[in-house]
Amino acid sequence: QLNNGYPLSADIQIYVLNEELNVIDSLFNERQLMAGLQTDLMASDTSFTTSTILAPLDQEKLDRIEVGKMLLLDVFLSTTDQQVIHLSSKSKITYKIAVELNTHIP
Repeated sequence: QLNNGYPLSADIQIYVLNEELNVIDSLFNERQLMAGLQTDLMASDTSFTTSTILAPLDQEKLDRIEVGKMLLLDVFLSTTDQQVIHLSSKSKITYKIAVELNTHIP
């Protein structure tokens, strides 16, 4: 879950790197969009925009993530409806990563 307090949309991908910093996998099958905060006419913050992204993981992908040594967050930022944006020192982007596993234990 991503909470965005900036009037910027973010196109994101998370890569799994090995010890030589080579990409060995990505978390998502394709880049994911995190919506930007909508602002009022005075360009003051009105709230956070929350995006929830699900990434189904099969055993093969889980194995590559397990041997990975580092995650790399690749982000492209873009404005929403405005030419000029106003950033506040109080604005922030927060994220939570949660894992839900369905396993069969013999």
